Amino acid sequence: MRLAQTLSIDGNHVKLTISEADTGREIGDVVWKGAARYVRETGAPKGYTQILIPTTATLEIKPK
Repeated sequence: MRLAQTLSIDGNHVKLTISEADTGREIGDVVWKGAARYVRETGAPKGYTQILIPTTATLEIKPK
């Protein structure tokens, strides 16, 4: 089985989708909420997306 990965921007989120390369049937996806702010489309070679990851970040955790 050959797989294809597709990275897309969905509002403020970055979505990675895995699908069968031949049929296009989606197998699964992962959504990184709020990660679109790290995407830089300018300056990247055609067909590529740059994601800048901060070395330090603040996390907001809501205990249950």
